Formats: sequence, structure tokens, C-alpha cells
Amino acid sequence: MKQSEPIPNRAALREPSGRRNFKSYQQFSQPKTELGTSVNHPSSFAEYICIPEANVVPIPDDIPDEIAAIFDPFGNAVHTALSFDLPGEDVLVTGAGPIGIMGALVAQKVGARKVVITDISPYRIDLARKLGVQHVVNAAEQDLSDV
Repeated sequence: MKQSEPIPNRAALREPSGRRNFKSYQQFSQPKTELGTSVNHPSSFAEYICIPEANVVPIPDDIPDEIAAIFDPFGNAVHTALSFDLPGEDVLVTGAGPIGIMGALVAQKVGARKVVITDISPYRIDLARKLGVQHVVNAAEQDLSDV
């Protein structure tokens, strides 16, 4: 096991709404500021890593591991989908993996007019349909303009 360097414990960044924000991208020309860890941090995928205590979110014992395992990908899907003003808009999601399907379902739930997801994997296409994505396109067999 490789020991990770500690990450500085910076004060939580705040959005105008007052909610905690882990990443602040003010302008593309300015460097981003992160609180926590990322794939760019040495040993991010190590068995053990030192992170600020504020970044640790305890999962209650009564939440099964199978449910806790989707917290992070679901959070990514929700964050991405809610980064846009979706009500009444058309949405295209390329890739019916777990995050893509969850993002498509979030877009539908918040009122997107038309949500389309594409993939070439028959398994993922079938899963997207079963989970209720409005329009599922097999990009290897269907033309997107037909949807």
C-alpha cells in the first residue's frame, strides 16, 4: 500500500444558495479549486487515502451496501442533470450506462420535454427501456433523426 499525502482541509466553498459546493469553476481561464480528492490526486485509487474529515459521510448501518453503492453515481447523475434548466427542453444522453440511465430518468422527472438515450449495447438498451427512459435508441441500428 502506498501512503497518500494528506489533502489540505480547506473551508467548504459555498454556492450563492448557501449550499456546500465541492468544486468552484468561476471562469475557464482561472484554475479550479477543489475540496477533497480526485483522480488527479496521487493515490486516489489506493486502498487507503487521507481526506479531510468533512468529506466523510457516514452511511447508517440500516442502509444496505447495494443501496449505498449507488449514492456516488446517482449524485453525479443528479448533479449533471440539474446543472441545466431542463423543464420543456429536449435532452440527449449518449451512453446508457448506470449514470446515463439515472441522468435520463432525472431529466424526465424534472420535466424535460423529450428525453432520448443512445447506446449500442443490447443489454444497456433493454435496461434503459425497462427502467422507463422515454426514448431509447440503438445507435448501431437506428438513425437518431427518426426519434
